[in-house]
Amino acid sequence: MKNPPPPRALSPTHVSLLLAFLFINLACCGCSKKEMDEMVSKAKESATELSDKSGDLLEKAKTGANDAAASIKQTTSEIKKKTAEISQAAGNLVQLNGSAVLQLDTKTTFPASYVNIVPLANGQSIVQLKSYRESGAVSTFPAFLLQGTTELASGTLDGKSVACRLFAQQQPNSQVWLNKPDELILLKFKMQGKTLTANFSQSPVVNQDAQTLLEASGIFECVVLD
Repeated sequence: MKNPPPPRALSPTHVSLLLAFLFINLACCGCSKKEMDEMVSKAKESATELSDKSGDLLEKAKTGANDAAASIKQTTSEIKKKTAEISQAAGNLVQLNGSAVLQLDTKTTFPASYVNIVPLANGQSIVQLKSYRESGAVSTFPAFLLQGTTELASGTLDGKSVACRLFAQQQPNSQVWLNKPDELILLKFKMQGKTLTANFSQSPVVNQDAQTLLEASGIFECVVLD
């Protein structure tokens, strides 16, 4: 039996190449592990940082939502308060000046309605229902005046009906409306709570300029002048 040939010696070139391959392999393995460790470490740090930031964002969002809700609530409260103040001011204005609506050729709203009672010597009184406080020339439009006489034993108009003449004008230079010459307007007074009201309906009135005839109506919340 022949003995196996002795191992063939590696040449210096082969030895160099083999050592180079081993070095590269070890180097690569070492770098990969190090880089992997660093990536894992950074991933953990990033996850922790992201969790913290997410918590901060959620907290900020919650705080912002609460602040927004509080702001909306405050704004709504302020609007309600302002609306109540405007409504109260409007209510006070009506209480101070009264109001009136006349249906002529068009519906006309008047921002004031005053009642003036002038006693006469014979036990009767002149009753004036008008859109202006002061006597004399009318300076504010639209304007109206209803005037009649009645007996006022108790000094109150509650439950009274007064036959009146009517004057109404929507603008200073516009057409003038009057009661039909042979027919007065029956104005009915009534207390509604603490407010004296008056009304008339289906009463014939004449356009003084065009001489046209129509049926008018009116509703009044009156302020009684002293």
